[in-house]
Amino acid sequence: MSVLQQPRHLIARMPGHGDVHLTIDGAYTYIQLADLERIVLGETDGDPDRGLATLDAALDWARAQHTTTGNALAEWLPTFLATVDDEVLEQAHRMPSFIDAVPVRKAAAMLDADPAISIGQTTLFEHMASIGWIKRTGADAAWQLTATARRFDWLTTRTVIVRRKHYRQVYVTARGLEALHISLRGMGAPPAEPAPQPTLFD
Repeated sequence: MSVLQQPRHLIARMPGHGDVHLTIDGAYTYIQLADLERIVLGETDGDPDRGLATLDAALDWARAQHTTTGNALAEWLPTFLATVDDEVLEQAHRMPSFIDAVPVRKAAAMLDADPAISIGQTTLFEHMASIGWIKRTGADAAWQLTATARRFDWLTTRTVIVRRKHYRQVYVTARGLEALHISLRGMGAPPAEPAPQPTLFD
């Protein structure tokens, strides 16, 4: 199976058969093998993380078992998926952790290391606003992520406290750094992966 690009994880409840864990990645849908075997055969090896099956392969296999539950799954699952729209997928999406990302100040420094790019923190914020990644309602308002930045996991946020108020600080993911490098027409390789553990004062 190819590496998932934009996975959304859903837990659907098949009437009479419990939870079905699904992963939707663009045009592709996957089901956990453990759920598939539990529903169709009434048994599993007990390891919920042992792998995924593509939707087409899962439905073909379920029908081939010639069981009542296999046929029921093959009928129910496509019907359920027909009700899953972009809004449902967006609600199911969890933003990446800030632990695997960097604050905008550090992202600007990483991008600025490319000889073809000259950018600082303020300019990077302006650039991200111009390409539709962030927005704000006024000059003094906090930056907010757009649906586009969330959908493609380019940005994430971290809650910090400024003057006793909670504030959502913008962080750039590894995927976002790569996209920014391209949008800024950088040379050579994209910036290195962010450090896995930002310090308390980042």
